[in-house]
Amino acid sequence: MPAKNTAVRLLALVFATTVALTGCASDEESDTESPGDAAQPFRVTFIASVSGPLAPFAIAHTAAVKAAAGVINDEGGILGRQVEVTIVDDGGEATKAVNAAQSIVNEDVLPDVVIPGNFSASTIPVLPIFARADIPTVSIATASEGNDPEKYPLNFGVSNTPAQSMKGLTDYLKEEGIASIAVVAANNETGRSTLATLEQNAEAEGISITDSQSLDSSTVDATAALSKLQSSNPEALVVIGLGGALPGTVFKDRTKLGWDIPTITDVTTTSTDLVTLAGGSQNLNNVVEQELHYAVVGDPLQATDAFGKFLPAYLEQDPKPGLPMGALAAGWGAMSLIQGAFDAAGSTDPDEFKSAAESLTTEDAPLWFQTPGPSLGLSPDNHYVDYGSYVYAPAGPRDSTGSLTVAAE
Repeated sequence: MPAKNTAVRLLALVFATTVALTGCASDEESDTESPGDAAQPFRVTFIASVSGPLAPFAIAHTAAVKAAAGVINDEGGILGRQVEVTIVDDGGEATKAVNAAQSIVNEDVLPDVVIPGNFSASTIPVLPIFARADIPTVSIATASEGNDPEKYPLNFGVSNTPAQSMKGLTDYLKEEGIASIAVVAANNETGRSTLATLEQNAEAEGISITDSQSLDSSTVDATAALSKLQSSNPEALVVIGLGGALPGTVFKDRTKLGWDIPTITDVTTTSTDLVTLAGGSQNLNNVVEQELHYAVVGDPLQATDAFGKFLPAYLEQDPKPGLPMGALAAGWGAMSLIQGAFDAAGSTDPDEFKSAAESLTTEDAPLWFQTPGPSLGLSPDNHYVDYGSYVYAPAGPRDSTGSLTVAAE
């Protein structure tokens, strides 16, 4: 995606959000509103990286949040109240996210719920702030650390976690008869969390890790790291937690080394456009992507009523998506859970929200399509949606909405 086009589209999204918020606001807004007053908006605050290196993801996430809010409002709102979305920019920096969170909890009128960031590095540091303020949060970040009902009793998550994806990946390796792997991981919160989880699962399944290399997001030459991994003689290469341009660097340099060993990418790495970043499918020989079911063309989840509402509403906000389907749907998932849990609770009381969310079903959350249901796998001991299984498909092109067009193996 060209940088100039990204900037223009971001400005358009931010402007549209501002206009929408102005239109939703009451002319005579009181600082002492009754949560059950249908005349008052249902307030959702989203801390998003609408500037900085993570801006392309902010395009997808904010577009999906706004698209869901529009559909929810058309269908009567949440608790009979129209949804008002406020976007707060953290610039992709944890310090700014923390400052934003502290400002939010000190406002005269608090949000009913917060979506606390795009990524784990900015989400995890703000969770304690909202927990102390008793403000419910619904996370789209993947780090397993957020799924701690004792520390963060009001936090729920809609993205698959490393605990889920690495369990699925090691199961796949066993099915394929692969007994040893080398690992490339991102040197960030997501990468470290995913690598630690993979190490635990691999040991439990009797799969040896011959070597691992962690790469900074600024890495422009991965040949030295890949050469070291190659010399450890693994049966397969696993690439986990990579974002931005880094997957392209890894796969181009893998081709330079002539190393066409079987390679598997995790869901996080798959959420980038691998074909474009790698400079074409010729640099993805023998690469298999771990993907979510709903992000594959022809999967039954794409035939649901909820997906049928999601796609046109999303494309109205972002007509030319620049990321795979897994990234596009994250914000919609958060809003689906928010709508379902608060409506099921019948109240904005945080404890009642928590209780409702812990037993949420697809019947309670009619806009949810990411898992088949009826249960979302939430419980008092698990606050992150359970995605169950994954699709493993050869890396290949995606359609105009970011869905994999290659049939699953």
